[in-house]
Amino acid sequence: MLLLSARQSAVRRLITWLVFAFSFAPSFSFPTNPYHDQTNDVSLVPRQPSLIKDTLVLYYIEDEAKPGFNKYDYSRFKYGDTRFASQYGQEMANLAWKQLIKPILDKDRASHRPLTRFATMVSQGSLPTAATTFESAFCQYLNRYLAAEGAYAVLSVPILKATSASQSGDYATMSDADRENLMNNEHFTFDRQAIEGMVVLNLDDIYITGGHERAIRRTFQEEAAAGRHHDVYYLYIAKLANPKIDPAIETRLNEVAVPQFKDFKSIIEGPMFIIENRFVKRMLKAGSAELKGLLSSLNQGKDFAGRLYDAAIMNDFHMGGNAYKPNLKLVQAMAGL
Repeated sequence: MLLLSARQSAVRRLITWLVFAFSFAPSFSFPTNPYHDQTNDVSLVPRQPSLIKDTLVLYYIEDEAKPGFNKYDYSRFKYGDTRFASQYGQEMANLAWKQLIKPILDKDRASHRPLTRFATMVSQGSLPTAATTFESAFCQYLNRYLAAEGAYAVLSVPILKATSASQSGDYATMSDADRENLMNNEHFTFDRQAIEGMVVLNLDDIYITGGHERAIRRTFQEEAAAGRHHDVYYLYIAKLANPKIDPAIETRLNEVAVPQFKDFKSIIEGPMFIIENRFVKRMLKAGSAELKGLLSSLNQGKDFAGRLYDAAIMNDFHMGGNAYKPNLKLVQAMAGL
């Protein structure tokens, strides 16, 4: 219980830092996008964003070539460029306010009930993920709407996985069957008292096969069976809507901005980069020569190597067997640790 509390405190401190960073980040110019397609300029405007039952989606992917959003920006977002987390967070806050949250508050007022309170949840471990940076930006923009309405700010409550990142593998590269098997054996926990009486907004960056969502739903079904009912909605930046597209699209989207390993340099040296879980995995699974070359090319390579090493052991990558150890030792040596 003490370990869970410590992790929750650490995650909440991280979320507070991210909100601060989004609010006071210096001005910047976006990097040149070699994949920019003039026909995709409408990507900042969601195609058919909608609330269907309990699910709210910004972009439905029906055509991999034209998913409705800028693939280059999304790829950078997945590897720690939080500028795009801010963009997606604002888009989702605008959509959620119009289609979900404002209607709920309007019904409260019409029925003379106290205004509903809202909580966000993101599955996470010790390191941030793309979804947690998206959540931070979403909360920032949603809180502005709530404050103007005289409602309480949204509460961020982490939903924690029992499996460490080093044990779970790379979800994006898995088949349908592998994803389902992983999620069937996954266990989640969260602060039940914190969300009592609140509407829960479960956020994630992308829906591919639905295995992760089904695991979360099972958790709340167990809650309901124990007499603790929660109203839960599922919010996504994107959802795969074409069954003819294979699940490996997730990996292909992730890699658009980094076709060569050296392309990570522009992300790392960007103004709002943070070391997140997917980035650490990618570094530790790279070829040793590639990783050494990248770290050597950075302006503050030794300092960054130290930060990367600390992030890796924070999420137990040193316990992940031989898959990560060679590069972890390389990073440790380059950091002078």
